[in-house]
Amino acid sequence: MMRSATPQHRPTCRHSGRHLAALYSAAAGLALMSGIANGAPVTWSPTGGGDFNTAGNWNPGTVPTVADDAIFPDNASGNIALSGAANPLRLSFRKTTGALTIDAAGNTMSLGSTTAIPQVILGTAAGQQNDITLTGGDFTATHTTGGASVQVGNFNGSNGNKLTITGAGTNFTSPSTSGTVGAVGIAGSNNNTLSIENNANMVFRGSMAVGVIGATPSSGNLLNVNTATFSLTGGSRGLNLRSGTFTMTRGYSDLGFLDADDANNSSTINFNSGTMYSRRTQIDNTRDFVIGDGGADSAIYGFAYSGGTLTLGAAGRPADLVINSNGVLTGAGTGTLTGGGIVRGITGAKVMPSIIGQPVLASDDRDIGTMNFTADWDNSNIEMVLDAGDFPAAAAAMTPFTPLDVVNITGAFTHGGVVTFNLVNYVEPDTAGEFKVVGWTSEAGDRSLTSIQFVGGSPLPTRFDTDGLYITVPEPTGLLAIAGVPLLVRRRRS
Repeated sequence: MMRSATPQHRPTCRHSGRHLAALYSAAAGLALMSGIANGAPVTWSPTGGGDFNTAGNWNPGTVPTVADDAIFPDNASGNIALSGAANPLRLSFRKTTGALTIDAAGNTMSLGSTTAIPQVILGTAAGQQNDITLTGGDFTATHTTGGASVQVGNFNGSNGNKLTITGAGTNFTSPSTSGTVGAVGIAGSNNNTLSIENNANMVFRGSMAVGVIGATPSSGNLLNVNTATFSLTGGSRGLNLRSGTFTMTRGYSDLGFLDADDANNSSTINFNSGTMYSRRTQIDNTRDFVIGDGGADSAIYGFAYSGGTLTLGAAGRPADLVINSNGVLTGAGTGTLTGGGIVRGITGAKVMPSIIGQPVLASDDRDIGTMNFTADWDNSNIEMVLDAGDFPAAAAAMTPFTPLDVVNITGAFTHGGVVTFNLVNYVEPDTAGEFKVVGWTSEAGDRSLTSIQFVGGSPLPTRFDTDGLYITVPEPTGLLAIAGVPLLVRRRRS
């Protein structure tokens, strides 16, 4: 059966994520001023491309070091390649027209040091509009004491900036465990884009804001992940959407939190395909949260770890959780649809509980998991895929758990769709037992509309009751006679 994608990075603990836009805006300005004050400006001279590591390409005639701001003015364009390793303090792009690419050419560009916070800044004055691409190698923020600052649109009136991280083997990473990543569009900076694409990786241990709500708002800002990895992990780290757009297509994102529930928030989430894990998701943007676009590529949304949360809508502003035909809801956690929203699917939708750790938690990860939802649940077009595991091993575990997937619904369950039990890993218990695997407060529709099926083994007894669907795991059926006395023998199903 289908399970989650290969774990890559670790989602992290809860973060409020509220009212950070103003802090990010202020931090952007302070960080910029700090960078100019503390780093010596070294400016790119050629009107076209060239070698980053050639001293003659810089004014005043020296390659930027960890003490220097590498500045790219309006006349800088074309392709700038690295002939070897480089270590500037910051990259500052101050163009008004034209595109510029920095190609690491298989080398590493380190940014900052363990004690100096690096920055990648697009737009330091009104009217600047940069189109910058980073590709071809490793771009590594080496600090450990503060957050790397990635500012795409860093000045009120600097609009339409774009930073693209692209190409297989292109990695933009940071090991820092503190501080913020930055923003796509600070206050008054509109229509900026951060795009991670074409098998590139952007992995930061920090938080990012897309757009600003407030007295000086910003709008039209976009975070795009297309066939690439974008993860914000480490501590209370994640993504704040503030009247911005987050689009993911065939990508991978591991987020400590995804927050889009501030007052007057009009953010858009286009989760087309790929895999998105989140420890805490809060969305109140007057829109439904839709997993998948109905295309050929699967879209997997998962509660990260065993205590993830998903909150949609608010009082008077209901929002539905919609699982599209290519969508999968997985993980183990709690979903709350405030204001009367429902969980519903489009034919092909799947719900597959499991516990997901990023990376794998040897003491906790397992195929078995529990989802708890406070919402009405329309199962008409959903297939629930529930595992039945090894009962004897579970009973002997240090922390016993029931080796069955469970979905608990505080609300009405509308009959329909399919409940599939996967018995590939099922081992019969020593004694029989009955377990509620799908629970509800009330039910609607004819029970016969909900189809029950088994894969990987012979069917087990099931029954509907007023409060849920029950399955019975019977005593072993194999008999072995010793001295005329029948003995029960546990059999493994296959």
